[in-house]
Amino acid sequence: MKNNLNIILLVIGCFVLLIGCQQDTFTTDPLIEDIEAPSNLSYFEVLNARENAALKTGVPAINTGGLPPYYEIVSARKADGTILDASYMNDVSIENPIEEEKNLRPEDYYVVDGDTIKTYIGINTSKSGRISIADENQFGIDDYYFTVKVTTFVNDVPKETVFEDVFHLGVGPGLVTNLLYSPIAQNIVVGSGGTTTQPYLITGNPDVTFALGTENQEENLNIDKET
Repeated sequence: MKNNLNIILLVIGCFVLLIGCQQDTFTTDPLIEDIEAPSNLSYFEVLNARENAALKTGVPAINTGGLPPYYEIVSARKADGTILDASYMNDVSIENPIEEEKNLRPEDYYVVDGDTIKTYIGINTSKSGRISIADENQFGIDDYYFTVKVTTFVNDVPKETVFEDVFHLGVGPGLVTNLLYSPIAQNIVVGSGGTTTQPYLITGNPDVTFALGTENQEENLNIDKET
């Protein structure tokens, strides 16, 4: 009788253990389902960019739980709150993940329907989120703030977050890159009151002042800061 009781207890124990294993086996993987929407998007601000000149930001930092992030510029504004229209935004773009064909290592080749698979499609996110502004744009001297939406997909279900004013762009005057005196060679005789011609500013912001950049120990030379 005692042996029969031990056998019954053993069977009950095995049954409980089997039920426990089955429950663990078919539990939904919480790692994928628990991934939250993108968070903590961060750009390095770009300050003292040049008016109407091309620029590119760095790649931002973001938390997506390891999923590829897809970016969209929602809007941009000036410091006073003015929303930028298409005349500005047509020159602005943001990069997203791209699909690339990659080669498998020979030891990782596998066969499907008689065909040996030697490549796979990978997703390159190395430049994702980088903002570009084309040359000769409408961005003049001001401060600009960009709002960006980031989307990830969990089992084809989108999860998205809008980051308001997440990127700051400061634009300053265009630098003078070409200064021309005509004629190039001009003779100035000390004591005669001679002056040069006024130079031409070929490129850059014309709102400038002039100063002598060379050492003038005897103060024989002077320059008009306006001309």
